[in-house]
Amino acid sequence: MKFDWENNTYNVPISLAFGKAFAKNLSMFIAPEYVVSGPAQGNFTIRLNINTMFASM
Repeated sequence: MKFDWENNTYNVPISLAFGKAFAKNLSMFIAPEYVVSGPAQGNFTIRLNINTMFASM
């Protein structure tokens, strides 16, 4: 959810994410998102997130 109190706007999305960890240092997820309320109502987005972690040196 995003609330901008200074400009009196808001967006309320709903999403469902599916993910998988491939190894100790690699994971990813995909999440379709639909905005149910606010000025951006009706917008549809697909998020793809890939996380990699590197050992500290």
